[in-house]
Amino acid sequence: MAQDFETRFVGLTMPIRKGPAGFFSLAGTKDVIHSDIMQLLTTQLNERVTLPQFGSKLYQLCFEQNDKILVTQAQRFVIDALRTWEHRITLTTTNVTTDEHQFTIHIEYTINETAESDSLVVVFARGI
Repeated sequence: MAQDFETRFVGLTMPIRKGPAGFFSLAGTKDVIHSDIMQLLTTQLNERVTLPQFGSKLYQLCFEQNDKILVTQAQRFVIDALRTWEHRITLTTTNVTTDEHQFTIHIEYTINETAESDSLVVVFARGI
């Protein structure tokens, strides 16, 4: 079962890299989900012409004031995007930390089909 699941979702790694057996490097399920979450959270709404609703509002926060509201909004934007677009996982924890130069989002989730836990860190540079 684990082998079947590992090859169930096969896709390109993001960013696209050269693989050992050819031009594009392929990834198995866990890596594909990880990459897809990163793609989702770092894509701005309206960035994709054919799917303008895809993405998150996180880039809107890059020039906002560094306060508790920023943290709350970032958490809300992550939760909304993942609930809307990523049905292969269950979000377990979303933690946002900030400093004067960046805000960092720590996400922990469980892959629904295997109950395997994974985590992801996304860093957004703050406006200068």
